[in-house]
Amino acid sequence: SGIYVYGLTQTQRVPFLLELGVLLDVFVGVFIMGIVVFHINREFDSMSSVHLEELKES
Repeated sequence: SGIYVYGLTQTQRVPFLLELGVLLDVFVGVFIMGIVVFHINREFDSMSSVHLEELKES
């Protein structure tokens, strides 16, 4: 929200459409990070060692 407030104070110098473009970039970045975190959590959901039994030496 600090970036948004700073952007509002600089509207005379920077066009409003440019500010909206930066805000859209931030939202897209947060959305993509959310998807990545979701997939990481889904992949490492279980810390079970059952799958590691195959790696034991005979």
